[in-house]
Amino acid sequence: MEEQLLHFIWHRRLFNSESLITTGGEPVEIINPGIPNADQGPDFLQARIRIGDQLWAGHVEIHIRSSAWYLHSHEVDPHYNTVILHVVWKEDQPVYTSGGFHGKQGGQIFAGTLSSSHE
Repeated sequence: MEEQLLHFIWHRRLFNSESLITTGGEPVEIINPGIPNADQGPDFLQARIRIGDQLWAGHVEIHIRSSAWYLHSHEVDPHYNTVILHVVWKEDQPVYTSGGFHGKQGGQIFAGTLSSSHE
């Protein structure tokens, strides 16, 4: 799986959005996937996403593996403080931030469910 393919799937909403849940078990509703970012910072800007009962507005970051969050030093980069959802193909490491996730792991979903559930 290539990250650019995940970007395409996310941007075009080529997945069954009714079955999305966070790694913390909360339902996820994608209201607006955001605007692709060609600059430094998160992959998609100005997204609107409902996680559980909470409506979030912010940015989305996409990685093949969740550990890339730390590999790319996003946890210390202020550009990523307003990331509300981390979309990953494989969760190989829990991700915690002091920004958009507010110290909770719940702002991460498996992208593996994005492509496998599209019909």
